Amino acid sequence: IFEGIYPKFDYKLNLGVDLGKLKLRNVPGLLEDFEIDVTQNKSLFSINKFKGKYGKGDVTIGGNIKFEGKVPQLNLNYELSSIKYDFLKKSWVNFSGNGFIRGESKPYMLNGTFLLGNGDIKDSISDLTQGQGTNVNYNRRLPKRINTKEGAWVDLDLKIDLANRLYVKNKMADIKFGGELELTGDNQNKVVNGNLTALPRISK
Repeated sequence: IFEGIYPKFDYKLNLGVDLGKLKLRNVPGLLEDFEIDVTQNKSLFSINKFKGKYGKGDVTIGGNIKFEGKVPQLNLNYELSSIKYDFLKKSWVNFSGNGFIRGESKPYMLNGTFLLGNGDIKDSISDLTQGQGTNVNYNRRLPKRINTKEGAWVDLDLKIDLANRLYVKNKMADIKFGGELELTGDNQNKVVNGNLTALPRISK
């Protein structure tokens, strides 16, 4: 998004903005009701405040972006609270977490620890094996695969605690899952490790 040759900055800037909606590339849905407070000192941009709503939850970002060379240097922290994420046709999860994205060039390191509030996977097996689905009310789909010609732009280090709150409900099963997962690799080649435990419910 930020790739390019940047001019030299030799001035200071204070910016405070209240905006309505923002569409992020390759991310379904909208960031709404967000506020930005940015301070610039030459090529260094300090995000003093970035707050908004996504998936009926809260998003907070802070840190620094330095524009030098072809890609920016990132040192950002984020916090997500009660985010509802809809995917496929009828499935959703609600989660909270925090982490950071850092690095002097691509691929940046994306770190995070998340706790699942609850979630329902209601799609059929055929839907789960497809790349994406749609819904008239929400853009319910998995994130688009970024063009491999662009190269990986983040290395992943994400930990997810299911907290015994993930339900799979379809024609084949009605099962409650707990466990912990780790998501590593990069944005093009994701690797999932961990354990899932089926808890006593009804299995068809």
